[in-house]
Order: sequence, then C-alpha cells, then structure tokens
Amino acid sequence: SNNNNNNNQDTNNQDTNVHNNVHSDNNNRAVAAAVDPDNSNNVELHDSAGSYLQGIPMHLYMTSVRDEPEPRQSWLSLNPDLVVHWYDDGLLLDFISQRRPDIVTIFAQALPIEQADLFRYLAMYFYGGIYADVDVVCKEPIETWPRIAIPQLLPPDSPDAKPVPTMAELDFMIGVEFSTPQDSNPMQFVQWTLASSRGNPLFLHVFEYCWQMVSILPRGVARAVVKRTGPIAFTRAVLDFIAGHARPQGMVEGYPKALLPPKELAEMGQTLSLFTTVGELRGVILPYRSFGYHASHRPSFRSPYDHLVEHMFRGSWQDQV
Repeated sequence: SNNNNNNNQDTNNQDTNVHNNVHSDNNNRAVAAAVDPDNSNNVELHDSAGSYLQGIPMHLYMTSVRDEPEPRQSWLSLNPDLVVHWYDDGLLLDFISQRRPDIVTIFAQALPIEQADLFRYLAMYFYGGIYADVDVVCKEPIETWPRIAIPQLLPPDSPDAKPVPTMAELDFMIGVEFSTPQDSNPMQFVQWTLASSRGNPLFLHVFEYCWQMVSILPRGVARAVVKRTGPIAFTRAVLDFIAGHARPQGMVEGYPKALLPPKELAEMGQTLSLFTTVGELRGVILPYRSFGYHASHRPSFRSPYDHLVEHMFRGSWQDQV
C-alpha cells in the first residue's frame, strides 16, 4: 500500500540508519546509510518530517553515550525489516540543531537523560516509529503487538466485533506503568518504549509541555528529572492531550473522562480516538503487562503473559544527578 511505502521511506538527513549493522565514518561517528528495508524506496524524508502520515513505521530510535550493538539484537532478530536509528550525545545535538535550532543553547545545558527524554518525543513527532531505551528487550514481533495487546471485548465472530487495527492503521501506542497515583498524577504511563505515527500532534504537545517544565523547574535531583522531562511530565502531558481531544472531552480530578479508571485501564488497555487538527488519530493505551512489566514488581501486579517488551531497569541515568 502507499502507506507502507511511505512509512518505509528513509533519508540521508536522519543521522543514523541501521539495517542489521551500524555504518560509521573515519571518526567512528555513525553516519546515514540511507538503507531502506527493501532497498527499493530510497527517498529522502527531510522535506516531509513532521507532516502527518497515518501508521507506525518500522523504524526504531535508540540513544546512548556509545554505540551498543547488544540492545538492538532482540529487536532485529524478531523484526528483520526494522531500521534502527542510533544516536550518541553529539548526534542528539545535531538532530536538535537541524529540527529545532531555536532551542539548541538551552538543550545543550540539560542533563543527558533530559536530552534523551526530549529527543524521544521529537523523534516520534518528526519521524514516527518506535522509541526504546537501550535497556529494553523486544519480546514479540512488532507487527503482532496490536493483536496481542488490544482488548477483544467481543468474540471475533460477533456481528459487532471490529477487526484489530494493524500497526499501519494506528497512530500511537502508550503503555501503563502504574495504576496508582504518582506524584500529582492519578497514574503513570511508560516512556521507555513509545510508538507513534509521523507528525502526531500528541508528541509535539508532550515535547512542548516538557520544554515548559525545563524552563520552570530547577534541575539537579532525580525527582526534578521525572517532573521536568521524565514519566511524571510525560504522563501529565498525555492526560491533558487526551482530555482535550478524546470524546467525551474534559477531566475529573485530573483524569480524562474518556479513559477507563486507572486500575481497569492497567488490566485491559483501551483503544482511543483523538480528534485533532490533522484529523482522527487512532491509538491504544496498552495494559500494564504490554510495556510496563518488570520481574521485580510485586507478584499481584505482575502478569506472566503477553509482554511486548521487557525493561531491564539499568537506571544509569540516576548517576547523572
């Protein structure tokens, strides 16, 4: 389909394109290889970055201080057509200089983990695809994620049953981390793994909210990071956007009317439509077991099945504050 072809477009302007390996120049810096999954559609994406295109493309974004081949192996072994884009600290600054030159100076002063947070939101907006921290392991092929995670509230043979959307038909996938209050939020979303269509205004809103927090809140301690750019800020921004663009609109006690109660949402997940300036965005809030699972969580909160990814919780970012 045209959507699939467009979603597989790649570009010399994206800083790192990896198809089964990383291409480096003489300075050992990763460079664009312009590798297309099927080598047939090598069209630059530069001019269309940030313009809306339905569907979550098979592109994975990762960032770390140095190139680490091991983290992407689980992703590539299960998803042979996946294109991996890896960014070090220098490439993050290159990306910001190209896409948001107005914020380079302040961005460069942020903590590395805050830079990585802001980058993931902008990468989802400008390019679309999947973002994952380097300590996240892929457990199921990406194309099967909707079928595994989206609730089937009606039997498939029911006349009222709707087909489960494919990745090419979805605009976002966001997972539940906690169904209990976290700081001032009634629950918390995962931001170590994200999925989005290109030009999705949800992720532009998340970035703008976090950028505002960077300008308001002082930096320097771990709690500040999670409120400035991390999961607390991310969750608040997502809840606000859902409240303003889902139906019914509005909030009750800081929680969107359109969402299931937090505990039910964490158990079941929920499909969602958001009505925005680019049209209707179709997405899913994933149940806890999809993205949020961790073996150290208390047994009553764990699920032994249907994990799409597993976060290994290295927590190395805490060494930065």
